[in-house]
Amino acid sequence: MLTKSQLKDRIFVYGTLRKGFGLNPYMNAFKYLGVGILKDFDMYSNGSFPMIVKGSGEVVGEVYEIENGVNEINLLDRIESAYTRTKVKVKLNNALTDAETYVYNGDVTNLKKIESGNWILNI
Repeated sequence: MLTKSQLKDRIFVYGTLRKGFGLNPYMNAFKYLGVGILKDFDMYSNGSFPMIVKGSGEVVGEVYEIENGVNEINLLDRIESAYTRTKVKVKLNNALTDAETYVYNGDVTNLKKIESGNWILNI
């Protein structure tokens, strides 16, 4: 569990936590900053959810600022239990910013690669 002093400033989400998707209400505790691009990651799908792993592509997502969301980020960690929250650099408004994102822990060998890196284009 995190304490307020352990929170990172920003989080990058790329799938069902994005605006318009079922898990986005969990992001209400955070401030939306805009669309971001994460380089050197590839996106895969199990048919219902996206996952990203280190790779050579780009992933499109949204960047949020974590303000007072200690309980919410801990909840996200539980929801995203098959993923590891990882520090990354995201391009936001033509500049790189530090953020964290959820990187998949499993094997993607038999999963469909989302070539666009954009979950919205996959549905």
